[in-house]
Amino acid sequence: EKEEEDEEEEEEEEEAPNKMPPPRNPTPENYFLGYAVCVKGAGDDEPGPTFLVLDCGDAAAAKEAGEHPTVGCCLLGKHRCAAVFHATAADVQIHPAYDVCTWRCQSDALRQKWRDTCATCTHPDPRRYLPTHVNCVVANEVGFRAGARTLARLECVHGRYFPTPLAHRFPYKPPAQTPKMPPSPHPRRVDGSLCTRVRLRVNEADPDVGVGARESRGIAEADQTTERPEELDIEAVQGETRRLMRDASIAEVEGERFDGNPPAFAHFPELLFLGTGSAEPSRYRGSSAILIKRAAHSTDEGNVLLDAGEGCAGAMKRYLGHDEAQRAIRDLKVLWVSHQHPDHMLGVRGVLASRRPQTSGSGLNPGDVLTIVGPRSLKEWLEESPNPPGLARPWRFVHSASVYAEGFGGGPFRTPQSFPQRQPPPPPPPMPPAMFPPPPMPPPHPGSGSNGYFLPRRADDPPAKKLARQAGLSRFEALPVRHCPEAAAVVLGGGAWQIAYSGDCRPSVELARLARNVDVLIHEATFDDSLADHALRKRHSTTGEALRMARQCGERTQAVLTHFSQRYPRGVGVESVDLDGEGAGAGAPPVTAFDGMRCRLDEVGAVRECMGSVNEMFARYERTRDGEVDEDDVAGAVTLEPEAEEAEEEEKEAGL
Repeated sequence: EKEEEDEEEEEEEEEAPNKMPPPRNPTPENYFLGYAVCVKGAGDDEPGPTFLVLDCGDAAAAKEAGEHPTVGCCLLGKHRCAAVFHATAADVQIHPAYDVCTWRCQSDALRQKWRDTCATCTHPDPRRYLPTHVNCVVANEVGFRAGARTLARLECVHGRYFPTPLAHRFPYKPPAQTPKMPPSPHPRRVDGSLCTRVRLRVNEADPDVGVGARESRGIAEADQTTERPEELDIEAVQGETRRLMRDASIAEVEGERFDGNPPAFAHFPELLFLGTGSAEPSRYRGSSAILIKRAAHSTDEGNVLLDAGEGCAGAMKRYLGHDEAQRAIRDLKVLWVSHQHPDHMLGVRGVLASRRPQTSGSGLNPGDVLTIVGPRSLKEWLEESPNPPGLARPWRFVHSASVYAEGFGGGPFRTPQSFPQRQPPPPPPPMPPAMFPPPPMPPPHPGSGSNGYFLPRRADDPPAKKLARQAGLSRFEALPVRHCPEAAAVVLGGGAWQIAYSGDCRPSVELARLARNVDVLIHEATFDDSLADHALRKRHSTTGEALRMARQCGERTQAVLTHFSQRYPRGVGVESVDLDGEGAGAGAPPVTAFDGMRCRLDEVGAVRECMGSVNEMFARYERTRDGEVDEDDVAGAVTLEPEAEEAEEEEKEAGL
């Protein structure tokens, strides 16, 4: 027996190196601090410049970053980097624990390393080979400036549905002159991640420079003067737009201006489009995200976020302001992710990081839990990249397949047979027979419904009903759609309203049946009808297909088009759409969503009425540019996707 035990121990020792280590818990000693990135050099085996990105969420993370060996090596070690981009929050950057990362206060060890470098470097300014520190957290620095100009032009048509946020009117402006070099031994510092051009280049081969140049991984050159981006001047943009509208006899809609607060008597939630683009963010459109803000008078309903593309938390702060964005994220009850593509789920981590823990007097409940509904891959990603302790409030995951509407979850509609399917988990072992009879069921606990009456809580409620009750909604049902594995659409509603959201998909008869007579159908329209074959190949929808879907939902259903290909920087044309022989001229044009567009659910029809003026304004603007195209417009006017460009190049080569 002893020999057998020894053999088993030896086998375990042999198998131990091949076993995967258990996942580590998200303790303060193990969470995200940043990135160390090396750019590929000219040759396959030749490394290029390196740079460091730091994003510390609190003082504990700042202290750990200062003691991290990789950070020390990149700042003043054997592999010195060219630049350090500080994405750390402003209140953490000023903490003494972060001084090591910014070099504002050098330790004795850093001073000694600096002396050793200066002693071996013959260059007249050894600080040339120190990393350039770029502060990426600058107050009122506006991203998506081309999109901000578009929103400013739209505000000239209707100020309530396309309000220009305050941050756009007072943007950060870089200095007119190059900042002076700080006193030695401090490195160069530059403010502004979006208003600064940083070039990374490899050091020249100069044997006389010394070890300081040979060991550093590149040099960073920052420029805020000669290559300044175009200033964001909202007043000038709107003055030009109003002049064009007067010349073209386009009337500005006279009505109540948006003051940032919805009417107190409103019984409908507000829609805020945070991102309306596809694939990846462009200068005009961000990644997909739609915020459903609860009605002003409602205390039961919570906010719902439909998809969370990259940068959606920043878009909330940009369009709502810091305080209102924090309240919107605080009141978030459900975060719906339609499928596993990055442009629909990369912003989930940013939303979680914005859910700060309870502070005294804030009125927040530390037990509030954010319900995240989505595909299995989203859960795996969130678990593999744990949340920073002390920053993110709790969250729970609900698999989107568990909230499929009854009769919509089986057969070929669950997961198309053309996609690989995961094997279902084995069933649990049977429970042993009970020795005693089960205790009686407790009386139902009253829960407040969205209409003000009490709904009994039943243990046999399906997951979709439980989820709706937790969010203060009357309906929350999903169904699978054809796009990628586990892609799904959703229909949700409160006491007097219902919304359907398609996500990314091909037209679905089942979605039209589940969304029958909803108030609003938000449907993707990635391509116009001239690229129908493209939409079919990539499992997307065209403008005409999206409008036909809305018609199949019922006469009362209003359509809102979103998720446009970045080849359409300002909107997708509907001139070629033929709805059962009526043509594009039947009725007002459909609602084309833009980043920053916001309206109550009952105002979608009014938004549609002003879309004709929106299209005329943009057409007039395009005709009057006369070749005077700004840099943003040139970069945003994409006409071909990479696959089409490659095909065109292959045809040219074949012709030669």
